[in-house]
Amino acid sequence: MKKKIFCMLLVTIMIGSMVSCSNGNDKKDDQSTGSEVSQSVENDSDKDVDMEDLAQKLLKDVAFKDEMGAIDEDAALMQYNLTENEVDDVVMYLSTGASAEEIAIFEVKGDNLKAVQSAVEKRVEEKITSFKDYNPNEMEKLKDPTMYSKGKYVVLCISDEDAKSRETIDKYMSAK
Repeated sequence: MKKKIFCMLLVTIMIGSMVSCSNGNDKKDDQSTGSEVSQSVENDSDKDVDMEDLAQKLLKDVAFKDEMGAIDEDAALMQYNLTENEVDDVVMYLSTGASAEEIAIFEVKGDNLKAVQSAVEKRVEEKITSFKDYNPNEMEKLKDPTMYSKGKYVVLCISDEDAKSRETIDKYMSAK
């Protein structure tokens, strides 16, 4: 019974935060508020990446504790408070809610890279707020999640295996 109440509370908090968030176009200063997100940035926007293939590689190579399920594009954009004006495509896998684990890969439209990176950082901050009291054991993986940017792509992977996820993404993106 307590688990159901906690799950319902978490869902309510997540929905409330999605509804109350701005449209994602706000300018954000460079101050970090909660977690330092690692970034690898290169300027190589001409290469196309099979985002679903990269997500499948992460699901295969990285050990996730929770079951990961695919989220459709509209729901993924809503989770990050982004629009089709900012993102050409998104692939997202989300845990059942018992853990903070997540994979999100964005193909950024035009010059919206900073807006998408900011939305990803905000998503991590929201997860920190949600899991701080709900499941404090998840805080370790939220301290330094893998965020990777290359060209027109932004990748977020939240897991217990940051080094492995960074290695998998680096290897995959270097081959492109």
